[in-house]
Amino acid sequence: MLETGGVAGVTSPHSCLDLPRPADGLADRLLIVRGRAYDALPTWAAWFVRLGAEVAAIAADATVVVSVPVRYYAAALAAAGAVARPRPAPTPESHLAKLEALPLGAYVTWRSGEHLYCGRYGGTETCNGKTHIVINNNGFYKREWDRATDIQPLPEGAEPFKTRRPLTQARGFVTAATGIDADAYVTQIGLRCVLVGMRSQLESELNSQEFAATGGSGDNVHRGSLQELVRCRGLSVATAYRYLAEVLPVYSDPASAAPHAPLVILDGSMAALRWRVRFRGVARLAIIDRLSRWAHDAAGAFAAERAKSGRDIPLEAAACVPPGIEILGFEGNA
Repeated sequence: MLETGGVAGVTSPHSCLDLPRPADGLADRLLIVRGRAYDALPTWAAWFVRLGAEVAAIAADATVVVSVPVRYYAAALAAAGAVARPRPAPTPESHLAKLEALPLGAYVTWRSGEHLYCGRYGGTETCNGKTHIVINNNGFYKREWDRATDIQPLPEGAEPFKTRRPLTQARGFVTAATGIDADAYVTQIGLRCVLVGMRSQLESELNSQEFAATGGSGDNVHRGSLQELVRCRGLSVATAYRYLAEVLPVYSDPASAAPHAPLVILDGSMAALRWRVRFRGVARLAIIDRLSRWAHDAAGAFAAERAKSGRDIPLEAAACVPPGIEILGFEGNA
């Protein structure tokens, strides 16, 4: 299909099993739950997880286009790979400066145990010679400044709450799958990825299929969904206030305000056609399904962009393309 649209997509003569694979990554840890059995990810599924991580790490103005026979789970798996990449945590000093810049009385949230709480920022106070963050929550709650990186401003548009909220229903799964402590992972906030597609389909793919990962004491098996890793805003109670991704319905208005993230995944030919121009200056991963009536138009649109760019980018994923899939990447979408 990429060739049909005038773009020479890359396929690989190698088997993915013949080439070196990153050790101990998300794609290697994830298992598919089939009743009482656990199977390794199919080759194509593991490839999309690794592809998502690779695209999230490349230049901000890069475009990667993938042609697939059918696109089910491709975007969800790529989003998991992109979002679950380890990232450096903010330093306590930089986070303290961020909190001190808040106006007094601003709503903030923080983690205690497995839950999220909400209160009003009360500034800083010195106790026993050490700076503490003060929060008004039916009384005053204080936290030492160098243990306060989980205290975050209430997201724009979110409603303050009084009753504590759960952060995750699958702590063991999150830790085992990502290799990151679940408490630290689920308290992160900030968009890393925007998915554009059919919201109901993406929501189903993120939530319905059960996955598993092994780790922890006795190598226990822990179960969870891709949503526990991708943490799309509003797709579960736990991600209303702490989230790492967002879904945009494909038929919403591209001219309206769109969330900003370093990576956008365009799930399907229509998503690529309607939204590719809306997202410039960020990494774009477009998944074109060849069964779509719009596939030829989408491939042609990216072919025109690539012709203007004239600068292809090397991709590790291109060295090991599963059968039936084509991939290409090029610079310049600003």
